[in-house]
Amino acid sequence: MIMTLIEISCPDTRAYGVRSLSAYLRAKNKKVKIIFLPPHLEKLRSKSGDVILYSDEVIEDVLKITEDSDIVGISVLTYYYDKAIQLSNALKKAGKIVVWGGIHATTRPEDALKVADLVIAGEAEDTLLELYERIENGETWHGVKNLRYIKDGDLVMEPIRPLIQDLDSLPYIDHDYLQVHFVLDGHTGHIEPMTEERLKEIMSVGPLLPLGRFYHYQTMASRGCPHNCAYCCNNIYRGMYSNQKYLRWRSWDHLFGELRDALKKMPFLNTISFFDDSFFSQPTEVIQKFAERYKKEVGLPFATQSSPQTTNEEKMKALVEAGMVYIEMGIQTGSPRISEIYHRQYSKENVISATNAIAKFKNYMLTPDYHLILDNPWERTEDVILTLKLMLDVPKPFSLKPASLILYPGTGVYKKAISENMVNDEYKEIYRKAFSAPYPTYLNFLIYLSSFNALPRFIIRLLANPLFIIIFQRKPFAPLFAVLRYFVDKGILVGRMFLRMIGLQKQGFSELMLKGFAERFKDVLDLDTMERKNKES
Repeated sequence: MIMTLIEISCPDTRAYGVRSLSAYLRAKNKKVKIIFLPPHLEKLRSKSGDVILYSDEVIEDVLKITEDSDIVGISVLTYYYDKAIQLSNALKKAGKIVVWGGIHATTRPEDALKVADLVIAGEAEDTLLELYERIENGETWHGVKNLRYIKDGDLVMEPIRPLIQDLDSLPYIDHDYLQVHFVLDGHTGHIEPMTEERLKEIMSVGPLLPLGRFYHYQTMASRGCPHNCAYCCNNIYRGMYSNQKYLRWRSWDHLFGELRDALKKMPFLNTISFFDDSFFSQPTEVIQKFAERYKKEVGLPFATQSSPQTTNEEKMKALVEAGMVYIEMGIQTGSPRISEIYHRQYSKENVISATNAIAKFKNYMLTPDYHLILDNPWERTEDVILTLKLMLDVPKPFSLKPASLILYPGTGVYKKAISENMVNDEYKEIYRKAFSAPYPTYLNFLIYLSSFNALPRFIIRLLANPLFIIIFQRKPFAPLFAVLRYFVDKGILVGRMFLRMIGLQKQGFSELMLKGFAERFKDVLDLDTMERKNKES
């Protein structure tokens, strides 16, 4: 028997969850294939009204690859619901048992079961294995924990099994790509077998791209999150597993073992990305021990994610000395009132302290990215102004990753909005809303300008005059700021492409950059040296 897992929501092929499930099943001698359908390949989509779907060629390829599969699992986020429906309908017609997993299926099993046979809620390793074996043996799936299904017209929700606490008991994620991994190819428009060249092309897209064509490996040292933000999937999962330890960490031995294994299988890798929800949430002394080992055992440039509450100068120093060259952090809002709605337990002082710690090492890193959430239905103009003022106090340099708030089903903000009758059409306002496209308001445009490191801040403060806000924040001016944002973005893109072209024309550009990193982190740097170099620059 063969199971095929399909990843439709990850922007590349990192797909940590699907790779983890595949590795777990393969470790139990089960046959598994993976199909990666990166959603960033826009030209491979066809549109039907507001619904974005796969081309007929992609659907045909999926059916061909899954022809010998008995079970097909699809990992679903809310924004990709329409495409999951499209895939499921085609697979059901082909006689496959269709299983949905992921956060949308967990929170909305009734949605999934309109087309899927089964839903797996929450952590899926043991459930998927038991389901595989039951179907393989011709047995019923009734009673398998974490499953949701329809029986006699009623929704059955089996009990949730405990979280896996010992992450070291799990195999390394599946990167044995030859023969059993397939990917939507941006050049052919078809799903093709994964090859080293295709993998390298996909792996070259990421946070370290400005340095050249680097091939970065992405992994996680943990499961869960230390925070309980009301807009995030962790808000849902914490509720499901309320009486258990939610944030769990792998041992450093297990993590470094995975990195050694990945470098052996893919010797072309030259950067690492740890995309834990907050890698910095570990105590300072633990971070320092990690840094010591990483520098000796891996020694490649790497990227991480942090939060204002968990970032300090000591952690930054240890990680930069070990090779950290990029960091992103969620700030989300500058308004205490909105922070309370989000359950974000930090102050403006936390944000300034964390960003000062990051800025101290600006000569040794790429520009950091800070995340903001805009277009909150509970926000007042004064709340947005507070966010703008905060970003004008954050030390340069930085880039922004602004996003519109989406009321994902099951989250705290969704429940609040439903209770206040703020949602009229869930499919249009939630399922099909792109989070990366904030509304083109005047204040959103000023927040966008705050990340222009060469733009003097007094200009933005002048533009934030209350009279200007009263005039330009009105809806009739939105098209103007949409056009301005469009042309500014295009100008930046052209400029970056030009600079990148110049850089790539230099002989051995990427190799020189890597050599520079190796030299930079060869010796342990002390803060006095860094401070002196910062002053000299």
